[in-house]
Amino acid sequence: MTVILDKKFSIMTGMYWNRPILETFENLIAAGFRSFEIWGHASHFDYMNKTIIDRLLKLMENHNLFFSAYHIPSKQPFAFDTFDKSANNQAIENICNLTNLFKILKIDIIVMHCGNELTDNYKQQREIALENLKIITEHFLKNNISIAFENTLPHHLGGKLEDFNFFIENLKYPNAGWCIDTSHAYLSGKLELFFSKFKDKIIHTHLSDNFGKYDDHFIPEEANINFSEIYNFLLSSEYKGVINFEVLNSKYTAQQNQNGKLEELLKNYILQRF
Repeated sequence: MTVILDKKFSIMTGMYWNRPILETFENLIAAGFRSFEIWGHASHFDYMNKTIIDRLLKLMENHNLFFSAYHIPSKQPFAFDTFDKSANNQAIENICNLTNLFKILKIDIIVMHCGNELTDNYKQQREIALENLKIITEHFLKNNISIAFENTLPHHLGGKLEDFNFFIENLKYPNAGWCIDTSHAYLSGKLELFFSKFKDKIIHTHLSDNFGKYDDHFIPEEANINFSEIYNFLLSSEYKGVINFEVLNSKYTAQQNQNGKLEELLKNYILQRF
């Protein structure tokens, strides 16, 4: 077994989003992976369950695991960009209440979307999101936790280049950085600009491939995206974060031409490419 211990390479546990988080690790650990971004959806990770937390800590100890980041879902109970102030305040409280969990699991980067689907009153929605993100960012600044704001799908807040730039220009905190999702950026039609314009603040990545129509979450270089320049940057001295892969099992089990487990396909790709 080849052990990919280098923290430079990380895998999203949401690779198996339709399974409880503890069920995702056996095959991934067996394939050699040790660094993971946790997908925080309640159906995947019951973050209120102390037994699950204790078992994660035991896995960390027994297998030298490292959690590179925690991805906070953007929808309820974490949606802070609605027109209901009470609901937004509750979402902010829910997000900030995760602080102790991050400290227990030694997570110092969280990944967040800037918001959800665009509404008819988009500009007001964006201002609401910004003001609430300032509160959240200031909270985590006090707790020495960085936030990597992710560029979203083009029809969501922060999905278009100019929209993402709005949040960057207005969230200038020492703990604020950016997570570039290659598939989202490609669907926006501005992939190269996302990397060139914001590269000095990129602290995390979500790497996957697609054919230009849907957020397919394929292994890089299996569809239309050209990763050559992206990898040149990610492997350069300019980039200090991890190279994180966000591929999903459902996209592969549906394909007749894919043989073998997804974790083995991804492992082989990483070993061959890097």
